[in-house]
Amino acid sequence: MTRFCSLTPMMKLKSYGYDAHQVLTTLSSEFGRIDAFRHAISNVSKLVITDSWLFHCSRFNFIVVKLEDVRFRVINAEDTMNSLHHALGMNQYLTVAVSLPSDIQHMNFIFKIDNVSMRDLESKLGADRIEFSSEVRLKMSLTDKFIEAFLDQAKKNPRFENYVKEDLDPCLGCSEKLSNVKLWRKCDTLGPDEDGNEPTSVCMPCQCRPIATFCIMDVALLSYYDEGNSPESDAGIREELN
Repeated sequence: MTRFCSLTPMMKLKSYGYDAHQVLTTLSSEFGRIDAFRHAISNVSKLVITDSWLFHCSRFNFIVVKLEDVRFRVINAEDTMNSLHHALGMNQYLTVAVSLPSDIQHMNFIFKIDNVSMRDLESKLGADRIEFSSEVRLKMSLTDKFIEAFLDQAKKNPRFENYVKEDLDPCLGCSEKLSNVKLWRKCDTLGPDEDGNEPTSVCMPCQCRPIATFCIMDVALLSYYDEGNSPESDAGIREELN
């Protein structure tokens, strides 16, 4: 027990006012939460960030520190071609330097993370918690580009005004926001027949109520694109949406 208490993580926890008997209940409750950010740095190194704590486990070190005492700074960015499918474009990998409190500053570390996971990290920490070097810019992922192009195109569609806001139902997808998308069936225009008679169509305008939101429609459309039919660029996405 004496040796256990002399370990660096235990000494750090003691400086925060925790004793060995409080560690299990205090840290386990946060570590086990499903909303914790988890990132495998390598086969033998992992980073876990909860609402209040940072855990870093590697082959030779185990770090536990309060999140408010940690600084994150992106110091480098590299672009690499996606190895799974070239249509998915370039991946951006960011190098993040983690600065720890002065008493354990010798345990500062760096890790690499792709731009998609960086968005998740920003959501967990808050965008203002991560500093970026002046020469580093976080690029949009293909998913972000798709959603941006979808929303840009959707705003050009005709607006449906014949509704009562109080009658709108929650979105079928997220059940959180009121529906703001209505599907409208439009049949192709047919020309006159051989006798010159104007065609009669059995098609009727869709009477569907607004049932979804843009945030669900873009995700549904995005899921359509797999490796075989992914748009190759933002321009390709816009062409598909037109």
